[in-house]
Amino acid sequence: MIQLTARGLVASILLLLAEPASGGEVGKAAKMNDIAFQAGQLWTYQTRRHEPKSRILIQRVELDPKAGEIVHIRVLNLAFKGPKGTIAEIPHLPYSGPSLRKCLVTLESSGNRVPSDYESGYKIWREAFDSGKGGIFTLDVAGVLDGMEKATAH
Repeated sequence: MIQLTARGLVASILLLLAEPASGGEVGKAAKMNDIAFQAGQLWTYQTRRHEPKSRILIQRVELDPKAGEIVHIRVLNLAFKGPKGTIAEIPHLPYSGPSLRKCLVTLESSGNRVPSDYESGYKIWREAFDSGKGGIFTLDVAGVLDGMEKATAH
């Protein structure tokens, strides 16, 4: 019998939902293409209707020769319905930089502490990505959260 932890379940769902890779000023909405992502930035984004206080924390930014800019985010202040109750945050989602910019609204603050607990999810993703079995998200964050919620409900 295979036993899967909640973290393992979320990591597996993330790998399935992510697409294979192919190729500012705080407090002000800026042209998203002009903003350089940095670890510790806290953003507002186009949230799901029932999560208006949800935020995105940038945790890591990488440049990949094939996928381009990859931004590793944490989604905070959620009312995500998981298999064992409500989940308040998703600790790691690998995102296409250009796709992420499309759903961000305002840079709320910079220089925030990045919790180290995302690194275990990052390592699982990195191994899958490097072997061609993992990807990055290109859909809007709210849509990805909806998809993950539906996938965990079954």
